[in-house]
Amino acid sequence: MQINHDQDGNRAAKHTTITVSKHEKHDLNWLVRATANDPSRPILNTISRQGNITLVANGHRLHAIETSDCLKQLTNTNPYGQANYCLSDVHVTLEQEVETRYPNVAGVIPKEEPIAQACVNPRYLLEALEGFRDEIGVRISIYKKNGCPLISVQSIQGIKKYALIIGMVPATNAKEPWTPSFEERDARSPSSAKKGSNTDE
Repeated sequence: MQINHDQDGNRAAKHTTITVSKHEKHDLNWLVRATANDPSRPILNTISRQGNITLVANGHRLHAIETSDCLKQLTNTNPYGQANYCLSDVHVTLEQEVETRYPNVAGVIPKEEPIAQACVNPRYLLEALEGFRDEIGVRISIYKKNGCPLISVQSIQGIKKYALIIGMVPATNAKEPWTPSFEERDARSPSSAKKGSNTDE
C-alpha cells in the first residue's frame, strides 16, 4: 500500500475530487451531520464506504445510505476493504483516512421487529422538531385513531410544547423498509478482511 508523506516524515493527506449531483450533495451533507468532530478519534470524523453501504457514526447516532454512484468512484485504500474519507469540502473534495479501520457498527443495528412504526411526511416532522431544538430531549408517541396514525412530540423539560402530526397510510407500491446489513469482519485480523473471511463477534 502506497502512503504519501511530507518532508518531515508525517503522513500527508491525499485528496480525491469527485463529481456529485445536487441530490448526492444533499446526502453527503446529511451523512456529515453524524460525524463526531472529535480530534482524539479521527476515524469517527470520516464517511465510511463499505460495499453497498456508506455510513457515519459517532457513538450517539448513525446515518447510513445505499452507496451512491459518486461514492462508488472512491477506491478502497485500507486493508479492511473500506474507503474512509474526511469531507474537506462539502462540494467535491474528500481526504483519505488510509490506515484506520472503521468501528464495527453491525451490533447496534436492531434485528428485531420495531415496537411501533408509522409513515409520516418528513417535512412536517422536521418542522415540528425545530421548535424543540434547544431542549435536551423530547418524547415521541405514536397513536392510532380511525385507522390513521398520529405522532405527537412533547417537551420533557423547560417550556411546555406539544406538536401533533397526522401520519400517512403507506401507498400500495411503497418500498419495504430498508435497514443496512453490515458484513461483520474479524476486527483483530486485517488479513482476514483481505481474504474475505467473516467472523461473528
